[in-house]
Amino acid sequence: MKYSLVDASIDDIDYLKQAKSNTIYTYANNLTEEEKIKINNYIDNSISKELKEYKIILFNNKTIGCLLIKKQDDGVLLDEIYLEESYRNLGIGTYIIKNILDINNIVYLWVYKENKKAVSLYKRLNFIIVDETESRYYMKYQKSLIVEFKVMTLEENIDLVKYAYKEKDKTLDMYKYVTSLFPELKEIKKDLDINKQIEDIVNKRYYDNFDLLNQKITEYTNIWNKYNDIYLKSLSEYFDISNLKVSKIIANVGIIPIFPRYLDTCSFSIGIVDEEKLIETTSHEILHFFWFEKWKEMFPNYKKEEFETPNLIWKYSEMVVDPILNSKDFNDIFKINYKAYDSFYELYDGELKVMDKLKEIYNKNINISQKMLLGYEYIKKLNI
Repeated sequence: MKYSLVDASIDDIDYLKQAKSNTIYTYANNLTEEEKIKINNYIDNSISKELKEYKIILFNNKTIGCLLIKKQDDGVLLDEIYLEESYRNLGIGTYIIKNILDINNIVYLWVYKENKKAVSLYKRLNFIIVDETESRYYMKYQKSLIVEFKVMTLEENIDLVKYAYKEKDKTLDMYKYVTSLFPELKEIKKDLDINKQIEDIVNKRYYDNFDLLNQKITEYTNIWNKYNDIYLKSLSEYFDISNLKVSKIIANVGIIPIFPRYLDTCSFSIGIVDEEKLIETTSHEILHFFWFEKWKEMFPNYKKEEFETPNLIWKYSEMVVDPILNSKDFNDIFKINYKAYDSFYELYDGELKVMDKLKEIYNKNINISQKMLLGYEYIKKLNI
């Protein structure tokens, strides 16, 4: 569909006023003169204020309509879409709206109830009614969040193995994990180029397993899709978050010993694992994205570096995987006994296990913000 959008200019004001007037008066019936005066004043004032946000719709270089999109809450508001009558029912409007949905995760709009054709179209495009007035519906579109599994590049595998081999943080004991997956690393000669030796080891393993990695993409996708929607819905309700501000979470699949998550890109890494480990790891990592989204909402002056090892907030986020995912809110979905890192179960507050105290807090009949805050205030008092 060869249409184009150009910024509206002052020369378009009269056209925009006429377009807005046509839209309103088509569905606003039996108006008094006073009401008409108010509407006309509204049109005159609003066009002037919003001119910079308007787009003119061109088809074969001819003006055939206009478009107004505004930032709104956690998405955008499709405030106005107008097409000349002779260009309606040709699929142009639908095509424009689909393009808007492609590049925005959340879109809102108002539509007159009498405009049954438009209401039907929006419903087909997965808008839902979230509010209404006597004459209009307020509708919302939100992309379904999905997990997309992708094969990691050779370089990404090498970098992660190098990191795990050299990491000194004993909370994770990465050296144990990486040498169990790559026993050859125990034979590395310290007097030779360590990086080159790691690269050679990973290079061979990567290409030996390349076909298997591609098979795992299909296998993992089929397994996880059985849980995706119900789990993400449960997370949204548990954390009181409508959704993440992305349409997909990327799961990078490689021959790797550790499975880090990356908040900035909403992605995580996973190795060649069985079905239970896939479900356990994927649900665990996705939990972190919702957890930190809630944390940022509660503590807007957060520092991003505090979300990474070995900082206390990072430790706390890893500790609560057990009390959250083993709770009644999630246990029925996966039926897996979730565990945090082994080292956390060795932490004591006097004779009380710290993990037991956190479970007690998260079992309280209070909202998630209160649970997160209570748990954080508790572990801050401890030297962990």
